[in-house]
Amino acid sequence: MYEDEYHPGVKKDLKKPDVQFRKKIREEHILTILSESGAGKELTGDFFGIRAYHFRAGSRWLWLTTIQK
Repeated sequence: MYEDEYHPGVKKDLKKPDVQFRKKIREEHILTILSESGAGKELTGDFFGIRAYHFRAGSRWLWLTTIQK
């Protein structure tokens, strides 16, 4: 299991969507990323070691990244 950390701007951005959308992000997608080490697509080149996890909710696309420490 991974630990979640957020850039300061994320908290501001997460306040914008409606409550149901935020709940879906927390309960489905963030838990998936934290519990599955291979979730998302591994990036290449300068971004090696970063995984990008994309999903669509309604008309919105969200990109979450994980960085190996």
